[in-house]
Amino acid sequence: MYEKSLARDTAVMGLFIALQIITTRFMPQTPYIRIDLAFIPIALCAMLYGPIKGGGSAALGDVIGFMLFPPPFPFFPGFTFSAFITGVIFGLFLYRRPKSAFRFAVPVIAVFIIKNLGLDTLWVLMITSENFFTLSLLEMMGRFAALMPVRLIHLVMVPVQVITLTLLWEYAIKRFESRFVPVNDPYTNFKS
Repeated sequence: MYEKSLARDTAVMGLFIALQIITTRFMPQTPYIRIDLAFIPIALCAMLYGPIKGGGSAALGDVIGFMLFPPPFPFFPGFTFSAFITGVIFGLFLYRRPKSAFRFAVPVIAVFIIKNLGLDTLWVLMITSENFFTLSLLEMMGRFAALMPVRLIHLVMVPVQVITLTLLWEYAIKRFESRFVPVNDPYTNFKS
């Protein structure tokens, strides 16, 4: 029974990785901003398999997508770390938890603040500065603040993501969740 479940889980996670690559690489992007639909497979994978598998599949999808479809700018591992953190955040808030619009809003807002405004802005700052490590704290804060208006464009996607995930959960995924919970799982009856 375990082998059958492992094979199924590997196949489903592979499909989520493929969906992440497709929804990321075939949307317009620049080194400074990327608006895509990759949040859907990342959130669904983390929701069904947990924070570690969700984060790992998001990071793996980022690396594989970069190798298959290299963008015009070089690979930077910070963005792969951001993808991992995205999967972890969705998994922490949604894995084996009751689902509602509020439950979807919390991780979407956390990803917006931690990843989009925080980490991704830092990575862009590191990439675009000639010598990032010699910048004074005041210069770094000034450049960080200068990048904020561009990064705030992601704020438009927050309600879109919450609505999309809520509708997907209610009308497509909800009835299949029980197939992803192991039979002898002590957390099956967990309610919060």
